[in-house]
Amino acid sequence: MFFDSHCHLDMDHFAADLDAVVARAREAGVSRMVSVASEVARFDAALDIARRFEGVSAAFGFSPFEAAAADPALLAPFLDRPEAVAVGECGLDYYHDIHPPELQKEAFRLQLRMAAERGLPVIVHCRDAWGDMRFEIDAAARRFPGLRGVLHCFTGTLSDARFFLDRGFLVSFAGNLTYRRSDELRRVLLALPRDSVLFETDSPYLAPEPLRGRRNEPANVARTVAFAASLFGEDAAVTGKRAFRAASRLFGLEEVP
Repeated sequence: MFFDSHCHLDMDHFAADLDAVVARAREAGVSRMVSVASEVARFDAALDIARRFEGVSAAFGFSPFEAAAADPALLAPFLDRPEAVAVGECGLDYYHDIHPPELQKEAFRLQLRMAAERGLPVIVHCRDAWGDMRFEIDAAARRFPGLRGVLHCFTGTLSDARFFLDRGFLVSFAGNLTYRRSDELRRVLLALPRDSVLFETDSPYLAPEPLRGRRNEPANVARTVAFAASLFGEDAAVTGKRAFRAASRLFGLEEVP
């Protein structure tokens, strides 16, 4: 029982064999996926995918790369669809040379507000912007009591993780958890309450070992869960079911299919 809490099935990487990709996920025990559309040009595709495939939900938002295009009039009609379970991904990215921080913050605040207004969780992208992200989430949590979400593909410190958990957020780990140089990330995972942890593929990116460098797909979340379970010293089914239930609660889905 596995839940891929973050994949990008709308991307062109899957255009030629999407049906087979979803079938392989199901064969691997992945019964739920959230397909995340992070630019307006992909919103229709993500909506269509969520309609076509049982167990696939959609999230819509403007990533930091799309901050200049963030327009509530474009986003609202998709967030109001029953297939939508989250806003995002959205957030801050200071690693890449993209939009100025203030423009990114403006787009992020807009989407935090839209999530709070609809009672939807927010899927947060953060890279090399942890100080500003703490400030923004802290301010949003005080302004919008009950705001919830997930730090996707987490790469921060244990202090960062605890900060966001204290404000009602969960933490999601991707295939990079399995990489040889990810010792610190593994230490973070082991220090967190286990019911606060989700798993994702971020497909088509970040394939876990031994598939690193290949196209990633939702079936591979089972590999990351199994790796985490080995760190926990428990069966992958136990780890998977616990994360499945946590993700289902976050996204407002039935906890058991």
